[in-house]
Amino acid sequence: MSTAEHLTKALRTALKNWPVLVINLVVALANCAAVVVFVLLPVAGLLLIAGISPMLLTNIHSHQALLRQIPWVAAASVVFMLFYLTVAVCIGLFVLAGTVGVVVHSTENPDEAFSLGRFISEGRRLFFPFLNYTALTGGLCLLVVLCLVVAGFFIKNLTQYLKAYSAALSYFVGIFSTVVGAVVLVSLLIWLLSVTFYGLIEIAVNNEGTMEAMRRTINFTTKKGGAVGFFILTGILYIVINIVVTGLGLSFKLTPFGFFLSIPFQFVSYLAGAAVGLWFISALVSYYLGCRG
Repeated sequence: MSTAEHLTKALRTALKNWPVLVINLVVALANCAAVVVFVLLPVAGLLLIAGISPMLLTNIHSHQALLRQIPWVAAASVVFMLFYLTVAVCIGLFVLAGTVGVVVHSTENPDEAFSLGRFISEGRRLFFPFLNYTALTGGLCLLVVLCLVVAGFFIKNLTQYLKAYSAALSYFVGIFSTVVGAVVLVSLLIWLLSVTFYGLIEIAVNNEGTMEAMRRTINFTTKKGGAVGFFILTGILYIVINIVVTGLGLSFKLTPFGFFLSIPFQFVSYLAGAAVGLWFISALVSYYLGCRG
């Protein structure tokens, strides 16, 4: 299949699985409610117990002053926020697992319709494998950044040393190293992102372990020359469409009724972003399954 055929097939798959967008919207609303229930209300209650009205926080001009006056409330706020973030990440990962699972199933079985039961089943089946795999690839991304930071520290000391002999040579080494480092960093991060998404698809298809999925995905991205290129293409389209949708939302705010128009557009914008994300995953699934045969 050509690139255009994969993109077109992904559009059909995304349209067939449109209930995923409703699930994403419900999860987003639930996350907003969870911020209030698990973070704002408990913190407000603790402030009242401490004898401080939450409205008086506007009179505290720095975080240092807040920590000096009510350190235990500040520590509890951090705990509440970490708890909320943990729950939100787990729910988001469950939705991603269910989405990838149903998209893979729809691509392999185009005649079958979307099933909420299958979505939940795929989320359960793939949650922990996805958690382990994303933890591995995330750790590799951090390792790459750490290595480049160390290299940057070394280059900085080298340029300071060379400056004593030749300012021109020092500037050349500094600029050249910065450009090379930026190119290497961006290239490695894009490749690791492609390995992450293709690896999640590999796990959903073959139900393999983390290391085996990583090995097979690396082989796929290195031997299949267009795999990373297709990932970059779909990623660029995803970013551009989201930028256009965001730009439309900002243009509404410039109209006389901008405030009233922007509120419903936030829902439309979120659904549009979720739809493009669903298409993005569908395109990668179509390409991966098509190339793997």
